[in-house]
Amino acid sequence: AGRRTPLARPAGTDVPRDWFLFRRFFFNSAAFAAAESCWAALDGPQPKELILDEIGPLELEGRGFAPLLRIFLTAASDLTVSVRPSLLEAVPDYFGFSTDRIIRL
Repeated sequence: AGRRTPLARPAGTDVPRDWFLFRRFFFNSAAFAAAESCWAALDGPQPKELILDEIGPLELEGRGFAPLLRIFLTAASDLTVSVRPSLLEAVPDYFGFSTDRIIRL
């Protein structure tokens, strides 16, 4: 609780050796692992609501928050996921949920 882990930095900046490049950004694998660890360490009832901001091209390759989203889709919690407008068809198709669950804001 109260822990912060950097997630991404623009390409062209100095980053630690264990980060990986995807398109225009370096990503910290430890940040994704920390999010999964928080869920795994949850003791007690599941939260009423889960929020993932955002699911994008990295997750459409099965990386990033993709494993966590697959878990969240089976949870008994309300789930809010932000997705770029250009991916509103690809994300539900890839993760296997109906587009009738999409609310456009």
